[in-house]
Amino acid sequence: MTKEYKELKELLIECDEIQTSITSKHEFHNTWIRRFFRLYLDGSYSNYEDYKNNCLAILSCNGNIKKLTSFVKNKFIDFIQIEFKMSRYSIEKTIKEAFRYSKDNKTNLELFNCHLIEDALELAKSSEMEA
Repeated sequence: MTKEYKELKELLIECDEIQTSITSKHEFHNTWIRRFFRLYLDGSYSNYEDYKNNCLAILSCNGNIKKLTSFVKNKFIDFIQIEFKMSRYSIEKTIKEAFRYSKDNKTNLELFNCHLIEDALELAKSSEMEA
């Protein structure tokens, strides 16, 4: 088990604990991983073109939740790869372990994905207001 794996798993477990605590909704919105994921989506990790492309991709989903979920999951994994220097497979495995994901227990990971999708939609909506 690598150092990066352990750090990522601990971070995700912390996110899961915060998101499932009713008293910590604001705290969860401000977790490191969500704040930096929003920065990744808004092009702060790269450039303005990525921001525009991300917004266009989000808006082009036209409310199709499957497309939107797929896009956001892929972007989140891309972001984690930059931060933790891990393979996509290792990241996906770590996420599932941290959120205790199984065929019978999808709730916590689905809730986390919903929060990430919410962040992406907020970004796209703010870009529409700029136009």
